Amino acid sequence: MGQEAAGPDFLPPFELKAGKRMDGELRVTSFLDPASGNQPAESSTLVFGNRRLAVREGKNKRMETGQDNVLSLFVNEVPAFNFILVGSYPGKDNKNIPIFDGQRLETAKISTDAKKGSIRWSHRYPLPDGTETEAYYELKSQGGSRVELSWNTGITPEQVAKFRAEGIEIGNYSVYFEIKGDYRKEGLKIDGTGIQPRSVDELKAKEGQQQVIWEGTLHELSFAPNKPLHGFTIQSQEGLTGSLREVSQYGRLDLNFMFVGQRRRDSVIFDLGEVVPPDKDAPPPIEGHDLWAQDALHIPQSPTRNLFANPSFDQGLRHCRFWTGGGGYQPSDVLRYDVDPENGLFGKQAMVINPVQAGLVDVMSFALPTEKGKTYTFSYHAKA
Repeated sequence: MGQEAAGPDFLPPFELKAGKRMDGELRVTSFLDPASGNQPAESSTLVFGNRRLAVREGKNKRMETGQDNVLSLFVNEVPAFNFILVGSYPGKDNKNIPIFDGQRLETAKISTDAKKGSIRWSHRYPLPDGTETEAYYELKSQGGSRVELSWNTGITPEQVAKFRAEGIEIGNYSVYFEIKGDYRKEGLKIDGTGIQPRSVDELKAKEGQQQVIWEGTLHELSFAPNKPLHGFTIQSQEGLTGSLREVSQYGRLDLNFMFVGQRRRDSVIFDLGEVVPPDKDAPPPIEGHDLWAQDALHIPQSPTRNLFANPSFDQGLRHCRFWTGGGGYQPSDVLRYDVDPENGLFGKQAMVINPVQAGLVDVMSFALPTEKGKTYTFSYHAKA
């Protein structure tokens, strides 16, 4: 057998080779909010190369307003960390009045400033004496891959003392860190000291029970400290006091910090370090999906301006689907939705809607990619 010829060296398309510190870029995305009956809403994110901090965005780019108190850090478009603010006080009939969490679209407000590179979330809530105040948090780019996150409960120490003297427990809140990345593989340090997780067997033996592996005051948390292009650091000048807990549940291992909110106004710094800048030679996203970043896949742009796929029905009813909702099937030799193979205006074929099967649900096209602020023309040709 002859010697095999040597092929070219394989270069992993997603291997991160070099990074640098960058200033943040603000991006705002509009979406229909499932938590508020598909009302229009906005999600905001500060982008630093291959990392970004986002408000109103979860895994797989799911956007909604139901968890406005959660700020997510993505590394290479994968969730790596969640920062969560939770707080409330008992109102009338012991009904909790939320400070940060549980807000609806009509009570919460997001404002952005592209020049300052800032995202501000706020909402007004009632105090026990009938007045209102405002709680907020704000992300603000500090340049060089650094972001300040500040927050304010909106209630003064004097008000807290007054209401507590009346028997109302108010002013309490908690801060949670959720580590979403593979902390066992990447490593974790608190104030320069490495954290040793519990053994997997020990955690599984106490399934569903939180195991405390650290307690104290945190000034600096480092994730993946030996991998600068994958890691990040969170710094607190005055310190956050609480504990770090690990648990085996739902077939996975989870690691979470829980801190007691000690100050009505507080802040942390996200230091994202060296980030990988965008590839200027990479193909553009296709219909909002960066296929090159996901799979190193390049699909040429459509040569036509028509956003509808299969607009002349030359591929039958491909790229169409039934509308959601109840409908009834009625047997018929003639289909309600069919294709005429000869009488198309722009192509050979056209869609036909026959006056049968009246109980059948309607047909609709797949969703079309559009950009906010652009004007589009919708046109069609129909005849009886």
